[in-house]
Amino acid sequence: YPDSHIERKYGTLHNAWVQEQMLNMDSALNRYEKPELMSLLYETDQAFKAKHINPGTTADLTVATLLTLFLEDLLTLTSQADG
Repeated sequence: YPDSHIERKYGTLHNAWVQEQMLNMDSALNRYEKPELMSLLYETDQAFKAKHINPGTTADLTVATLLTLFLEDLLTLTSQADG
């Protein structure tokens, strides 16, 4: 679905591109391991920044995903150090 924040800010100019990026992200979530996923998230973030797009909700979901991955890694490292 189009990102409503981007659409309000830029009109329909970026709708197709953003949808394509997020479909790629959805597909990657189902096939990549964490290292490749982290790289894809960073690359997607850079692509948005290069177009000067603030993706609103999409950005929030990306950040939440990154935070979850970082916390998972931290908890794994902590449990390995304790065990």
